Amino acid sequence: MKKRLNTKDFNVTKKELKKSNPKMKVLAYLKYPNYMDWIKDKPKVRRQKLNKIMSANYSMLEKAIPKGKLKRLGAKKSPRGIIIEASYKDIASIKLPDTVDSVYIEKIKGHAPKNIELEPAFFAVKSRFLIQIEGKTEGKQSYEDRIMLVRATSFIDAEKRASLNYETYADPYLNSYGQLVRWKFVKVIDVYETFIDQIDDLLDVSGVEVFSELKERKMKKSDHWEKQWKD
Repeated sequence: MKKRLNTKDFNVTKKELKKSNPKMKVLAYLKYPNYMDWIKDKPKVRRQKLNKIMSANYSMLEKAIPKGKLKRLGAKKSPRGIIIEASYKDIASIKLPDTVDSVYIEKIKGHAPKNIELEPAFFAVKSRFLIQIEGKTEGKQSYEDRIMLVRATSFIDAEKRASLNYETYADPYLNSYGQLVRWKFVKVIDVYETFIDQIDDLLDVSGVEVFSELKERKMKKSDHWEKQWKD
């Protein structure tokens, strides 16, 4: 196989696979074509050209695989790749075309995937706190949306770690009028996994993204992006 088969996620070596020759399930994904050459075409024509290229690349890939050992990934008009189910030796002997972007092993018969320890990552946890003032029962009430950056192994773990100081954060204090004030936790609004891998990333002079959320608003004329195609 032209693209290397990576067995690091399974409890087996390539030498052992060659000896036992187990059945395997492998996914081969096609490269996404460069569409800039036809950016001036209308959207419908762009889609037709994209489908034509993906179908042609799929046909090349299909010819490289022994018959009866593959299934298509994606739609018939615009395939994304192929699922190969065959023995290790059959798969290792396949010469994949350059139109293939990546190859992944999904299953190896008789060999379970390793219990991979999750690597800690940086998560941004956005939580809401209600500002309560002693004796205030009407009018507007202030609240805070607070974002904390925590190092955790999952979204759930990030929520747990962020909540460790919620009680301390809610400790009451006296304001300038002598009234008690407390910041009461309401809910976790969102948890965002950042692309920060290490502390040094935070020192990047160009900045680093720590939180992102998608919203909608009414479109303004100044926000229009003129069409790139020609009528």
